[in-house]
Amino acid sequence: MRIGNYENSVVYNEFMSEIIEKGMVLSQGGSRVEVKILPEGECDSTCPLKSACRKKDLVVDAENVVNANQGDEVKVKIETSYYYNALFLIFILPLILMIGGYFLGSNIFQSENVGYIFTVLSLLIWLLVLRFTSKFYKPYYRIIEILRRSQNG
Repeated sequence: MRIGNYENSVVYNEFMSEIIEKGMVLSQGGSRVEVKILPEGECDSTCPLKSACRKKDLVVDAENVVNANQGDEVKVKIETSYYYNALFLIFILPLILMIGGYFLGSNIFQSENVGYIFTVLSLLIWLLVLRFTSKFYKPYYRIIEILRRSQNG
């Protein structure tokens, strides 16, 4: 998708159930490979969104279902359900906990100050939930297509 002079490297299917990016296989290890996600498009000094561009290379661990070799250029897919779960945990859950904590504290104890204390306590609960569930929300990358085979493979 082109936006002005800049090309978006992320491709969405029509139902937004997956995100597909281009990458380069760096190393192999059985059915899993390390893939460097390739930046696409231009981002020069005049780009108004330059600060949003990746500064460092993104290297991910991906499932190799198409038997890609080191140096191959590939398409890597990630399910958007990962992002939806992360968005819920980071944005929606704390909002629900804060509002719920405030109303719970202020209605049970009939004091607005206790409502504020319950709001802070609910945020501490959210931080604990985030801490213990973060290890379960790792993105799952899978190579779905080889775009170009390497010359040495």
